Amino acid sequence: SPFGVGPGVCGARRAPARTLEADDAVPQFHVQTFLDACASRDKTLRVMKGANHYYAGQEEMLDLIVANVKAWLQERNLDE
Repeated sequence: SPFGVGPGVCGARRAPARTLEADDAVPQFHVQTFLDACASRDKTLRVMKGANHYYAGQEEMLDLIVANVKAWLQERNLDE
């Protein structure tokens, strides 16, 4: 991947980590490897089966994930 995965990417950051697996464009193991490399104890992986990279033509799925991310942020008081 041109973006890389592993400790150098997320490293010692302890902020909550949220990742989405939504497509075929990013190798699935990269998403989990990135999350595993984060030092945070608060890690969330959301898998959106059938979603394409930009949710193009998938407005319902996009609305669902936007609501999910907003709720995740609100649960952590990070929505302001």
